[in-house]
Amino acid sequence: MATQNLDAPLGLRPVDNGLAGSVPRLEEMYANSVAIYEGDLLQLETNGQVTPCANVVTTSEPLAGVAANYLAAGTAGQGTTRVVSVYTDPFQRYVLQADDDDITATPAAIADFVGLNFDLVYTTGNTTTLQSKHELDASSGATTAGLPLRCIDRWKGIDNIMSAASPSDSAYLKFVVQIVFGKHYFGSGVSI
Repeated sequence: MATQNLDAPLGLRPVDNGLAGSVPRLEEMYANSVAIYEGDLLQLETNGQVTPCANVVTTSEPLAGVAANYLAAGTAGQGTTRVVSVYTDPFQRYVLQADDDDITATPAAIADFVGLNFDLVYTTGNTTTLQSKHELDASSGATTAGLPLRCIDRWKGIDNIMSAASPSDSAYLKFVVQIVFGKHYFGSGVSI
């Protein structure tokens, strides 16, 4: 009997150190009024507040990073206590589960993912676990610069099964991704 990957999206999770080589860099940032879930990809609004991404491809607002904690919905604005911790290093790598679309994983097929840019499946977080439910949109891989995430590699964790004998068992594979530098506010020329 073949073993399958679990469909358990947790958003983006830091998997190693960023550019500085130390622990992942966290910054507190002001948040808008909506709930933010741990693992949500966040964009920086023109007012300096962060909000979970709903559709990165069609917006010109840069990405701030990834939420490191849950923040319940509340009153937005600078000068309040409404802040969220954000992984802001533009070179930080994350592990992210792919949705099941177009995943018939073989070593050759996975090699085709590496180096491509991908969009997210934008989903509101889990209100019980308070975790993000963002997933990699596996069917969106392209060289398009406007897509927010670049696939670096397949996650090598023991819970990430790739089966050449039964490719359908490879659904919900996890990948190592990085925010596309030109989409991150450090690389887009936006200051806060």
